[in-house]
Amino acid sequence: SVTSNTHYQKLHKYYQESILNLQTLFDEKEITFEKSNKDVEKLNMNLKMVKEEFILQTLFDEKEITFEKSNKDVEKLNMNLKMVKKKFIVLKKKFDDQVDENEKIKDEYINEKNFTKFEKDQVEKLLCQNETYSRE
Repeated sequence: SVTSNTHYQKLHKYYQESILNLQTLFDEKEITFEKSNKDVEKLNMNLKMVKEEFILQTLFDEKEITFEKSNKDVEKLNMNLKMVKKKFIVLKKKFDDQVDENEKIKDEYINEKNFTKFEKDQVEKLLCQNETYSRE
């Protein structure tokens, strides 16, 4: 009976140690699991940040592209304005030349005919009236 009692105590001790070992193993696994969970969360956070950064970068790039485009549009507009201005200057010059030419022809016509002062004034008056009508 004493032998069996010691045997029982040994078994009991072994059993308790195994339970303790199992518990320790279980705790370690829990800790590892917790840790890996935290790592996964951290990874997810990082991924989220990377994604947000990417979205921001994309938005920024799009804005940059839009800005570039609008800058080019403004340049194009300025070029068009310059061209219109040049055309206007050329037309104005032609117009001025034409006016000068008309004046010259008028003077030559009056001088050629050897009009009297009175006749010259009459022709001037008629020509002025004519210009007024043509403007209206």
